[in-house]
Amino acid sequence: MLYGFYEELKQFQGISIHFGIPLFILNLNAMKNYIDIKITIWNRLHFADESNMAGIAKLIKEESLEEVIDDKLGFLESETLYDSEERVTPSGNDGQATIEVYENGKEVWNNELKQ
Repeated sequence: MLYGFYEELKQFQGISIHFGIPLFILNLNAMKNYIDIKITIWNRLHFADESNMAGIAKLIKEESLEEVIDDKLGFLESETLYDSEERVTPSGNDGQATIEVYENGKEVWNNELKQ
């Protein structure tokens, strides 16, 4: 039976057994080599059909976006629009880095614009 085999795998780091199925879990603490990339992405806030969107726009302008995330105003949910993802360049980020390369958890390079 395979379940016994999976039970033996439990002793190894990063493998968990759930309902007899092995789940390979990434140990993020062990991942020391990586690249961070700054992106922009659109987020869509959904509101009920009867919401007063002109009034909501005015509230954002006068107060803040956070003020309209309220079910009393008809807010329903937030949706991340992954297909709108775009990389940010250093020139579009006040010269600050938008790519950072890490080795053994320490930054070894970035694309910051030097002044």
